[in-house]
Amino acid sequence: AHILGANATLDYINSVSGTQEEKNYVIAQALGLRAFYYYILVNYYGAPYNYNKKALGVPLKLDSGMREESDILLERNTVEEVYKQIIADLNEAERLFLSQPANKQYQPNYLVSLPMIELLKSRVYLYMENWPEARKYANKVIKDWSFTLLDLNSIALPDPGVKEPYFEFTS
Repeated sequence: AHILGANATLDYINSVSGTQEEKNYVIAQALGLRAFYYYILVNYYGAPYNYNKKALGVPLKLDSGMREESDILLERNTVEEVYKQIIADLNEAERLFLSQPANKQYQPNYLVSLPMIELLKSRVYLYMENWPEARKYANKVIKDWSFTLLDLNSIALPDPGVKEPYFEFTS
């Protein structure tokens, strides 16, 4: 359902009013979300990339069109094909975010943003064992956006009976 929403956004964005800059902002967000959702799905239902990238992953559906009943079951793509699409979506999202004014690239409002795209690229490259790119994008998030790593060892243990530790996020 979430991938369908991202695909519908991408399919119909040129049918709505707005400047090309505004549309590019929405396209970048939709591509980032689609990449994220496919990343989650392929890691749940496919073999690990570094174990067997030729194994079956999940079906790639890149449009919002409905299928005929006889075509309703989509063929599964390989893990490698899904990862290639994830990287392609993230690359295009990054390009579109970089074409935005600086104040639109990141706003602390929980929407998809350039640092989110860069962080996801870092994680995807980490799973692909592409260490130089994983490091490059992790460093971009830390250095370009002033995010910091949280040392989880510095967090006090929860009180007895509390099942999950409480994390407080500050901006």
